[in-house]
Amino acid sequence: MSDLVERASAAREAGRLAEAADLYRQALKAQPRSAALHNNLGGVLDQMGRPVEAVSAYRRAVEAAPEQ
Repeated sequence: MSDLVERASAAREAGRLAEAADLYRQALKAQPRSAALHNNLGGVLDQMGRPVEAVSAYRRAVEAAPEQ
């Protein structure tokens, strides 16, 4: 799982946003309640100019860890 996250982060830093989003989604299949992964996906979607999807990802992050 951490390999997917590392690859997603590297793709994001390199500007390969669609690839990063796909990798974060794959990682979320293994850890669907990960607030950090939902948050990272939201950030990538926001960078891609997809604010509605980004807000949904951010909401899932808050639902996964409301105390944070």
